[in-house]
Amino acid sequence: MTSPIDACLGIFAKAPRPGTAKTRLIPLLGPDGAASLYEAFVEDTVNLALGSAARHCRLWLDGSGPETYASAPFRVTLRQAQRSGRLDRSPQSAGDLGDRLSAAVDEADGRGELPLLIVGTDSPDLPAGHLGSALDALAHGADLVLGSAADGGVWCIGVGRRVPGLFDALPWSSPRTGEALRNRADALGLERSETRGWFDVDTPDDLRSLVTRLREHPGRAKITRDWLVRCDRPELDPRPGIDLPES
Repeated sequence: MTSPIDACLGIFAKAPRPGTAKTRLIPLLGPDGAASLYEAFVEDTVNLALGSAARHCRLWLDGSGPETYASAPFRVTLRQAQRSGRLDRSPQSAGDLGDRLSAAVDEADGRGELPLLIVGTDSPDLPAGHLGSALDALAHGADLVLGSAADGGVWCIGVGRRVPGLFDALPWSSPRTGEALRNRADALGLERSETRGWFDVDTPDDLRSLVTRLREHPGRAKITRDWLVRCDRPELDPRPGIDLPES
């Protein structure tokens, strides 16, 4: 059994309401399909977190909680995780992403849950080793841990201690997000660690790249993979050995 790492893992998730979840995938999947796929992303991310060596996990929810939208098996998974002490849930605060991250770090500080690694739910096939490396960097004393995303953002933000102003007035959801976080950390004199990069899934091209990765690594993102198989669209079928139409 993997020894626990002295860092907590937080997941930022939103309610997958049709028309508001994964909006850039709506032209490809429709509002209901985009929201349903996002639910699979959330479930895969929670399962990845629960399988990590983090000493504790917390799910920060924006909007209505999973009991209002998630499938019955997912709700059972969450209840079992909470009963085991591996997962707790908190509401996200109001404001932009910087405000919500700051509030989460303040809450974690008050609960004794620092250092804290925060991930989103846009990277359902994130390799477990990437997550473990980021948690390990925090446990070894980094003030800030960042994992680059291919679109210029980040797939994770790790905070070793509370740093006022760290997330103020930054260009969130932008190709400049990663650069801005690095510049802010350097300006504040923080010890910064870079972990391995990965991919967010926001656009139809991102989704097609995910399908290709799942064909190469069929053991990852099992809930998302099953959803893609069930959607019965040959161009999105992740099963190895199936010839995908050229895009």
